[in-house]
Amino acid sequence: MTTTASGVTMAAARNMAHGEQLSRIARKYPDRTAYICDDTVRTFGDVDRRVTRLANALAARGLRHGDRLAVLMTNSIEMIETIFAGWRAGAMVVPINFRLVPDEVGFILADCGASVIVVDESLAPLIDAVRTNLPDVTAVVVLGEPRAAGAAAGAAAGAAAGAGADVGAGVERYADVLARSDDAAPNVSVDDQDPALIMYTSGTTGRPKGAVLTHFNLLMSTLNSMVTQGIVGYDDVWYGNLPLFHIGGLTGILPYVTGGGCVIVVPSGN
Repeated sequence: MTTTASGVTMAAARNMAHGEQLSRIARKYPDRTAYICDDTVRTFGDVDRRVTRLANALAARGLRHGDRLAVLMTNSIEMIETIFAGWRAGAMVVPINFRLVPDEVGFILADCGASVIVVDESLAPLIDAVRTNLPDVTAVVVLGEPRAAGAAAGAAAGAAAGAGADVGAGVERYADVLARSDDAAPNVSVDDQDPALIMYTSGTTGRPKGAVLTHFNLLMSTLNSMVTQGIVGYDDVWYGNLPLFHIGGLTGILPYVTGGGCVIVVPSGN
């Protein structure tokens, strides 16, 4: 059967994967405020462009459709951008609890088979401690100031002093990665039945287990929240003080992307 141009357009319009959801709302309300975090304010247009650039950058560093993107970050707009960039690139996003110790972080990274990691500078010593056991990791992007590889001695002391993060080879700054990327839409087809997340359980009685959720799973959760909570978009604002590594915090932001509302992102620890 021949696929017409209109058929392709209709298929894109029906696509409910969350990378496309963000693009759709950004096209409709490019100048509407999407996120506020401390003094940073970003519109849907701003976030959509940054997500596209980051998705392209991650793909250029080896992230492919179906790969695992590990996210070890505290609450920030950049963490939200990273999650959506992973989805736009067709990856499964793996949010990691930043309160875990290196052994626990290392287990999750190895178990999920992460190929790319995005990490806050303050949390990079957790990656440094386990990097030698993660041969599949090809790139690490640090939100902050990474140090050059080879300074492992005294890494913890240096990080505590604010001297940056040493997480081995293939490490780059988040800001540099964005600046060197482009705005062209990624040539990746992401279906709403594709896996979107691997959420790890708490591991209270044993090792954590990764629960896989599809984009469609997240869509159903989003629509249910919108109906039961009366979220319609434009005038709605959510005070997002839940941790974004947790399913409650992460799914809490999605109705406001779908409807075009605003999220106040509360930095972790505040």
